[in-house]
Amino acid sequence: NDFILPQYRKPFVNLHRSVMAGNTGIMEFEIKGKHGTHRWLQTHAAPMRDTNRQVTSMIGVTRDITEHKRVEQQLVLKREQQTTLREILETTLVGGTLRNTLQQILSRLVKISWLSLLSKGGIFLLEKDEQNLRLFVQEGLSPEIQTLCAQVPVGACHCGRAAATSQLQYADCVDSRHEITHPAIPDHGHYCVPLLAGEQLIGMLVLYLPVGFQRDHANEEFITSVGSILAGFILRKRDEEELKLASLVYQNSSQAMTVTDADANHQHQPCLHQNHRLFAGRSSR
Repeated sequence: NDFILPQYRKPFVNLHRSVMAGNTGIMEFEIKGKHGTHRWLQTHAAPMRDTNRQVTSMIGVTRDITEHKRVEQQLVLKREQQTTLREILETTLVGGTLRNTLQQILSRLVKISWLSLLSKGGIFLLEKDEQNLRLFVQEGLSPEIQTLCAQVPVGACHCGRAAATSQLQYADCVDSRHEITHPAIPDHGHYCVPLLAGEQLIGMLVLYLPVGFQRDHANEEFITSVGSILAGFILRKRDEEELKLASLVYQNSSQAMTVTDADANHQHQPCLHQNHRLFAGRSSR
């Protein structure tokens, strides 16, 4: 039974005992061949009896279900991804602050078991000068990294290159491309995901990976979708803040303008800016 993966060996022994006690059984288990290939098998087992109806041995029919298992796992993963994306989107609609909402989503993201991430990450926002990324929220980052990565130039290190190219960056270890570092930094990999609204760069999502992490196309599609949700949410919150500011200026302005509707009704309103002219007799259509 050495070819059976360790977690299935005891259930396999239990199946054998159950069949030898006169029962039938079915079991799915994973094996590893001598060349390292993994396969899924399904065994149907039944007891063999002698002329006295005594169980003397076990007969089993085993078939390879690797492809079936792969499709099944893909469907389960797709369902879990869609559920998680919906929950993340719902989180952005609750009405929390920008910082609290991004922190909540990041904390949730790094703990998703099927992503197999380290429990570390950060979300950067692109500064107004569009030359630097500013670390806005983080999860599990050391004080040294928080200081070193407080501001990352566009084009520098993994996050900066992802920002410069608007393309996801991947690394399975700390290599020569990891330019921002310190002597005690533990080895790790990265996914750096640009937060894009169309072609507009809004920020960066960085996720930490175990050393030797193998790329997964389905998971990369998922985190790219998360990035799109985050970008849309950040833009919406910025628009809300600009509207609040405009409303505040509007309410406290000493200037005024006159708006006349199609029925020649006049309404005096404060101006948003001192340079706004006074209008009279113009249709508001």
